Amino acid sequence: MVSFVMAYSFTEPDNITEEDSHDEAGSKPPPMMVPMADILNHVANNNAQLCFGRESLKMVATKSIKKGEEVFNTYGHLANWELLHMYGFAEPYPNNHYDTVDIPMSLLHKVAQEGRFNEELKLLEEKWQFLKSMSIVEDSGMFVVGTEGVMTEEELYQTLKVLFLSKAEFNDLKENEGWMESDDDEDTDILTNDAITRLPAEWKVLLERVAREKMCQINCNSLEEDEKLLKSEKWTRISSRQRYSLYVRYGQRQILLKLVQLCKR
Repeated sequence: MVSFVMAYSFTEPDNITEEDSHDEAGSKPPPMMVPMADILNHVANNNAQLCFGRESLKMVATKSIKKGEEVFNTYGHLANWELLHMYGFAEPYPNNHYDTVDIPMSLLHKVAQEGRFNEELKLLEEKWQFLKSMSIVEDSGMFVVGTEGVMTEEELYQTLKVLFLSKAEFNDLKENEGWMESDDDEDTDILTNDAITRLPAEWKVLLERVAREKMCQINCNSLEEDEKLLKSEKWTRISSRQRYSLYVRYGQRQILLKLVQLCKR
């Protein structure tokens, strides 16, 4: 079944020209099946990719490939958890530079509530409801953090900005119906790893606490125990299922650990 789904996924892309996308009768070509394409393995650092032509599907090298070296395709910019869910495998850390970890928006809300009481807690709840009304956060939403920084950068940046507004600033924001002035640095809301280190200190304190809490929620062994397992003889005896599961959680913990380190700078 997996092979069938994989083969069926090689359909003509949407980014072809209008002239090429219709046949003589003016209808869009039907989906194509290319079963042999399933034999191509994936790595994030691929050395080839599939290219669609008018009458063919070609595997084209994207870098020099030595004689005897395996040709690797890419199935897309997929995190380890997505690879495991869709294709049944994952890449060892740090091979997958597309790896990510999801942090529930509700977790940030929960951590932000800690240590707040009475009027301060009431103000926080007003801010959170405001963010929900602006569709910036939602109860089941996720902040996504990757190897190079936060991928849901706008949502997280605006959330932190609102949560740390003073009462007067928040009242002004509500009067302006959610409109906020742009920061002097137009790149401030791009939360790359480097930009995270330049965030206000109180923002970083909250982010660090959230990252640590998320690390604690990842089940099974601790980061230290996983590192020992990777270096031990037992590693060669575990099943592929256990190995890929470890790749997923170890990679996610490394991303979270990196976030913690960035917030401490």
